Amino acid sequence: MKALISAAGLGSRIGKLTQDTNKCLLEVGGTPLLRHAFNTLAENGIDDVYIIVGYHADKIKEEFGDDVKYIYNEDYASTSILGSVGLANKDIAGDEFIFMTGDSFMHPNVIRDFLKEEGDVLASIELKDCDEEDYKVILEDGKIATMSKDIPLDQADGEFTAMIKLSASASKRFFENVDLVLNNQSNDKFVADMVLRLQEQGFDTKPVFSNEFPRIEIDFEEDLAKAQEMYAQQSGLDL
Repeated sequence: MKALISAAGLGSRIGKLTQDTNKCLLEVGGTPLLRHAFNTLAENGIDDVYIIVGYHADKIKEEFGDDVKYIYNEDYASTSILGSVGLANKDIAGDEFIFMTGDSFMHPNVIRDFLKEEGDVLASIELKDCDEEDYKVILEDGKIATMSKDIPLDQADGEFTAMIKLSASASKRFFENVDLVLNNQSNDKFVADMVLRLQEQGFDTKPVFSNEFPRIEIDFEEDLAKAQEMYAQQSGLDL
């Protein structure tokens, strides 16, 4: 299995902390966010890792050297996350893979348990009371009914955490859908939109709930502080 991690963006919402580095290299417990993800993937037998780079790509390459493969997004300042993901077509399409964003900190068991699940299309969901920043999910009978940032808070069942795992056949169709959307300049701009398309196209799509172990997406400076607290408490959890 391959792994694809997006780490190209500016990370401007976190302010001065990303003036001189990539947000995905901010440290939690003395280790960069990307390194935490890479280490957990390696511990679970995944060593074929691709990182989409753009902003401060040189610093990411300094961190990982030849341990990963790099996909360069020269238009990182203006493209959506889907625009970055589409660049991985020739390297990933048709192969089973896991995708995640590089700006999240999570207990390693979140990834471990996610990788153990079987299915064509797996989407990591955290059941929670959402806020406006979350990419919200509505579930019906244990299945994903819809996902959108625009879902009213009182209707949301949880957050799509932007981590997915696709079978080889779903992977091929996923990138076909991405190319179609990008070429047609569609309003579908997010990975979640592609998950919904795959579900509509008949692929078995399953939510995998991450609530047993903590995770957080680092968007703002206070998120990084919360991640540090999570790391400090992590020694008390079953690794």
